[in-house]
Amino acid sequence: MALKLDPNYADAYCMRGILYKSLEQYDEALIDFNKAIELSPLNFSYFANRAALFLDINEYEKALSDSNYAVQLNPNSGKALYLLGSAYVKMGDYDRALDNIGKAIILEADNSEFYHQRGNAYYYMSNYEKALDDYNKALTMNSMIYEYYYDRALTYASLNQYQRAIDDFSKALEINPTGTNILRNRGTCYYNIQNYQAALKDYNTAIDLNPNDSDFYNNRGMIYQRLAEQATNSTLSKEYKNKAKQDFKKARRLTL
Repeated sequence: MALKLDPNYADAYCMRGILYKSLEQYDEALIDFNKAIELSPLNFSYFANRAALFLDINEYEKALSDSNYAVQLNPNSGKALYLLGSAYVKMGDYDRALDNIGKAIILEADNSEFYHQRGNAYYYMSNYEKALDDYNKALTMNSMIYEYYYDRALTYASLNQYQRAIDDFSKALEINPTGTNILRNRGTCYYNIQNYQAALKDYNTAIDLNPNDSDFYNNRGMIYQRLAEQATNSTLSKEYKNKAKQDFKKARRLTL
């Protein structure tokens, strides 16, 4: 209705672009953000929203350009600084990421996602203790976002703290029960602590959800190999070995 009444109402294009983005209709969202910027080229929020879109579609150079310009237009925007830092995280420039996200946190100290993203930067720098500090802060503020548990779990796994990782992957699955990467990683942690039956269960579920991932079959084949070694009789051992061979063959076929 707003666009019909005033086709030059830039905010209406931006708001519709945000809606399209939330629906993952990225082409339509980009058209609307471009139109909003055309109508009001000095509005930092339009560039910030387009930067967020570019991050979603892995156009990191464009995200960097837009978020950098948004910061130039409004240096006191926590969102713009966060997006600029996020672009640097994706591009592997972690020092600049920390600098910009740190500034964003000073401006908006109650934004859980800012801590989460700074935790990601620390994680990629292998500074796991600082990563954990930030993930803990993010979870204190918002315990309903599965990515926070997932990324903290990855950090625990990197520290070989597999049971803590399993606990966090389990919490992530409570929020997102169809997350195949969560199942993959929890299954791997179970494998690392030699709980092969639990690992098998996770990989079975992951394959049910996504039967076309070759890594799932390859990893399940390795689990079957360990189960064959632990089998209490030759019949069961042979059964597990055959299942392992079948999975390795399936993995190879999927990679052709």
